[in-house]
Amino acid sequence: MTSREKILTKLRTANTVERAGVGVYRPQLRSDLKTDFVSEAEAADAMVHEIASAKDLPEKLQSLFSANGETTPLHIAHGSFLHELPWERAPNLTLHDTAPASEALALSTADFAIAETGTLAFVSGAARPSSWHFLPGIECVLVYHATIVPALEDLFAQMAGETLPATLNLVTGPSRTADIEQTIERGAHGPRALHIFLSAT
Repeated sequence: MTSREKILTKLRTANTVERAGVGVYRPQLRSDLKTDFVSEAEAADAMVHEIASAKDLPEKLQSLFSANGETTPLHIAHGSFLHELPWERAPNLTLHDTAPASEALALSTADFAIAETGTLAFVSGAARPSSWHFLPGIECVLVYHATIVPALEDLFAQMAGETLPATLNLVTGPSRTADIEQTIERGAHGPRALHIFLSAT
């Protein structure tokens, strides 16, 4: 058997090994979905905050971004259910449905979160424009525990049979690059900071 044949035989054998789940290798969870997601998201430089309910989000955002009492603009896409949260609890935040600028604070919600990599997945739509994940200086994202899946393959399995969105954005941590002199620069192609708010309800 030639070297080439040996390599091809190994590849064929590897490809015929029975694998778990939806036909691909899936690493074992180290803990539970939420704990693994938090660990991976923080490893990617995202800041994770736990809240009991989405209704607690306005006050949490105000404590983080308007602690000095000054008025802070917060951008939320037109038509998003996030406008229905009790914003009267956060009088220092002023809501805007215009596209955020490069230094602005924006809030959205993720459709899925991936425990294996700490990644957020956003399905595009009228109330969730894809461009908003590249425009703001600080991106805040609401994530429900129930939307955390083990791996990317589970996300696609859940979307099977549905009409595919125009865009599926996958975001892992804030925007950063080391293209210039191998020095990490934040905000090169998107938000310089990513805050994730994990909510049970």
